[in-house]
Amino acid sequence: ADDINPPEQARRLADCFAGARVHVHPGGHFVPADPEAIQTYRDFLVGSAARSPPNLPAATDEPQAIIEGVLAALGHKGDKSVDRALRHIWDHLAGDNFKFVYRDSDVEEFIADARTTAEEFSTSFYGNAINGKRWQIIRDFQTTGADGWIGTAV
Repeated sequence: ADDINPPEQARRLADCFAGARVHVHPGGHFVPADPEAIQTYRDFLVGSAARSPPNLPAATDEPQAIIEGVLAALGHKGDKSVDRALRHIWDHLAGDNFKFVYRDSDVEEFIADARTTAEEFSTSFYGNAINGKRWQIIRDFQTTGADGWIGTAV
C-alpha cells in the first residue's frame, strides 16, 4: 500500500474529474512503467479526460472534499476553466460573510481579486491553486459558523 498517497485519497481526487479512470497497480509510492500502465497514461494524455475540467464541489460536500475539488478545478489550465471555478466558488460555495467583503460589487471583482492575489502572493491559496500547486492537507479542516468554514492545518 502507498503510505504517501493512500488509495482512498487518490480515489477522492479522481472523483473531482468527469470520466476519471483509476489505474490500480501493486506496490507502493512509485510510477509503474509496465506496458499496461504506459498505455493508460497514453490514453489519458491524448484522450478527452486530459482536456475536461474537473467536477466542481457542491456546498453540501464535506469541507475536505470542497477544498480538494476547488484546488483541482483552479489548477486546471486555461483562463476559462479558472474563471469557471471562481464563478462556482462565488455562486455555490461563498457564504454571506464571504460576499459581505464584496457588498458593493459582484463576481467579476472577486475573480479579479483572486487573480491579483495569485499573481502577487504565489504561496496564497489562489496563488498555489491557479499555478497548479497544491497544499498538503494533513488533517481535517476545522469548521466555524453556520455558513462557512476555515481551512487550517494545510
